[in-house]
Amino acid sequence: MNDRAVPRDHRAGLFDVHVVPRDPEALEIEGVIPAELRGTLYRAGPGNVQKHGDPYHHWFDGDGLIQAIRLGPEGATHRLRFVEHSARIEEARAHRRLYGGFGTPPPGGRLRRFFRRRRRRNPANTHVIGHRGGLYALCEAGRPYRLDPETLTTIGEEDLGGVLPDERTTFAAHPRRDPTTGELWGFGVAPGRQTLLHLYRWPAEGRPERFTSVPLPLIPMIHDFAITASSIVVIVAPVCLPQPPLALIFGQRAYGECLRYRPELGGRILVIDRKTGATRWFECDPFVYFHVANAHDEGDDAIVVDVLAYDDDAVLDAFFAVYQGPFPRPVGNAVDRLRVDRRSGAVTRTRICAGFFELPRVADAVTGRTHRTIYALGGDDPRLLPRSPTKIDVTTGAIQQAPLAAHEWAGELVPVARPGARDDDDAWLLSVILDARARSSELRIYDAADLHAPPVARIRTQRPIPFGFHGSWIPG
Repeated sequence: MNDRAVPRDHRAGLFDVHVVPRDPEALEIEGVIPAELRGTLYRAGPGNVQKHGDPYHHWFDGDGLIQAIRLGPEGATHRLRFVEHSARIEEARAHRRLYGGFGTPPPGGRLRRFFRRRRRRNPANTHVIGHRGGLYALCEAGRPYRLDPETLTTIGEEDLGGVLPDERTTFAAHPRRDPTTGELWGFGVAPGRQTLLHLYRWPAEGRPERFTSVPLPLIPMIHDFAITASSIVVIVAPVCLPQPPLALIFGQRAYGECLRYRPELGGRILVIDRKTGATRWFECDPFVYFHVANAHDEGDDAIVVDVLAYDDDAVLDAFFAVYQGPFPRPVGNAVDRLRVDRRSGAVTRTRICAGFFELPRVADAVTGRTHRTIYALGGDDPRLLPRSPTKIDVTTGAIQQAPLAAHEWAGELVPVARPGARDDDDAWLLSVILDARARSSELRIYDAADLHAPPVARIRTQRPIPFGFHGSWIPG
């Protein structure tokens, strides 16, 4: 590709990774890494936009690429590995694409697609978390893949001691950790004649369990959820498959191609008691969402949920168009606060601030308590991906953004609370920044108290890093 053909917008962060060094690479450091940041930033995302010359149609479809940036007294190193999931191995042997994805239909004509319709692919490309000493790559399309935390070598699929019995069992990409018990809660949606939401509890010690299974009134796309001290909270937005999804069942279309926004069906909030498993449904206004920022109990009377809500389905089209450049329709959303009144059953929705935000996090990387600040990526162009590190005060709606050059694009902010932190802003923020003009990447460390200030450290990688989705900081 000649220099004129290199994109200067977000498309510069969407490319195939061809070189995977065997050993970790030492990184150049500018500034001073805070002494308490000793550990590893793990990041997950798609590492390719095509398979053996056959392009994917959707950003969510590339094979999972896991990055590890380690910070220690001796300096910083970078390592990356593809998750060697079963479909990737099979396609490598065949030297061609064999599977579809979230937004890419299976290859071949109608008959071939029909006979291969039961073949499922889990790219393990959405999130990477640590739990009980293990490292796991996650995606909605299947079970977690366990990785070696040091080398990133793929160990294999995790079945949680038989709780996830086969490769068709799903464990979604956004588990939530209880800050008090250390237990991890996750869910999976199982479509069928009666679609079920399976809720899983993975304790810090002891056997994992399927906590409960709840029938759902439609076949929804659910990417995220929340926990509070008392409850599990699942927003069931009317972004769903038709019933029955014949084109998907017969292998003719991809899951994402079949999704439709059906606002006439209304929105619902499912609340599950964490002690008893008792369920209660609440009705709310319809909207589209991917991520919940946080939730907390307001005494015994209410639950408060902060969510990044889209008022229409433009974002669904945008993620199909992400490889082509500007989105076909402007995209915008808002940080909305939902208050679920347990006594009256009413749900009120209050707008905190509007714009274009994504990938929200809170400072201690757990949910369940009141947070004043949400950290996210904010957009300055509704026809391109959000790119600026952003701090949102949910009490006032005030927004603060880190200054970036016009050709720079930030990845998800991963907050790391300082030891003994008493305030949301008593934290460091870690973000991998892509320079679209120089085709290079670096990890920047910001002081959460002041995003306007320059980063305290910039750690340059030896090669550009493609855009990822989510990541975790694991102390050393």
